[in-house]
Amino acid sequence: MNKFYMLLEGKLILGVGKIIPEGYSSDFSVLTEREDGSFEEFYLDEIVDGKYVIDTVKKEEAQKVIDDALTKEAKDKALAELVVESNTVPFDANDQSINYMSSVLAVANFKYNQAIGAGADVVTTYTAIYKTIIQWKNADNTISDVQLETVAEALEQAMNEVGSIKTGG
Repeated sequence: MNKFYMLLEGKLILGVGKIIPEGYSSDFSVLTEREDGSFEEFYLDEIVDGKYVIDTVKKEEAQKVIDDALTKEAKDKALAELVVESNTVPFDANDQSINYMSSVLAVANFKYNQAIGAGADVVTTYTAIYKTIIQWKNADNTISDVQLETVAEALEQAMNEVGSIKTGG
């Protein structure tokens, strides 16, 4: 089966994405879905970056979609391989690592709020919780002893880097 993805104004370009339904398997045509759920077949007559482009689409529009897809791919790769450093410790900063850091800190935050709510001293409680040393698997697969405060700093850096990558800044 051929695969396609949305181009502009409901037009499609041969590439990755949805699978063309059974019965529409021409190597030189592609479909766009109508509002009623039926499909309209278009014939392809131009090639841009090794992909057939629908004859009703301008080459510049097709090139913009290809460029946007490549930019997204580069951003996704950068996000997946992101590493930040806090107190000389390299932290993975991909989605899974950010979720793990967030979970560890959520428990610490709960414990902190619970203690403060029970009347504990703020400075003593902060020191007892956020200066606690835990073992952490680093981005280079070594193990370090780190304070929860260092994990929080790494998470902050990671979120700033993710924002920068996603916004192109």
